[in-house]
Amino acid sequence: MLSSEVDRVGATARTLEEDSKLMSATADDYGVLGDLSSSARKVLRSLENAKMKEQALLWGAMAFYVCCLLWVLYTRIQGFVLFFTGWF
Repeated sequence: MLSSEVDRVGATARTLEEDSKLMSATADDYGVLGDLSSSARKVLRSLENAKMKEQALLWGAMAFYVCCLLWVLYTRIQGFVLFFTGWF
């Protein structure tokens, strides 16, 4: 009876050791995944910042284009009006 109890305790101890090794390996894997998750968040944040900068540059370029277009139209219309007022 004592021998079977010792065998049972030994089997329980081996099972606990295996489980603790498995738990530590799982914890290590989750740690790696946590690091990957944080680095992925950093990459996404930098991509969002780059997107915002590109949108700002695009809107600025569009505003500059519209201003140039309006300036050209203003000078052309002004010259056109001056040309025809000289006829009358």
